[in-house]
Amino acid sequence: MARDRAAKGIDMDGLCPGYIRTELTEQMWDTPYGENRLGSFPRRRIMRVGALDPMLLYLCPDASAEVTGTVFTIDDGQTL
Repeated sequence: MARDRAAKGIDMDGLCPGYIRTELTEQMWDTPYGENRLGSFPRRRIMRVGALDPMLLYLCPDASAEVTGTVFTIDDGQTL
């Protein structure tokens, strides 16, 4: 998609977030599954709400005018 739209001046990037502690996921972390997942993360923590904000702001047109076709993983090392 990025290649097809680049000639039209449209940037296409992807953001792959890790687990984020939210109101929706809060109860999961108190279960055996959640405790096991948390223990498997190198930093033994879950990202906070707002952790993606800096990257989203970077991807706004002026900040990332020369970036397209890139996928950013923001997961606090959860997939290491």
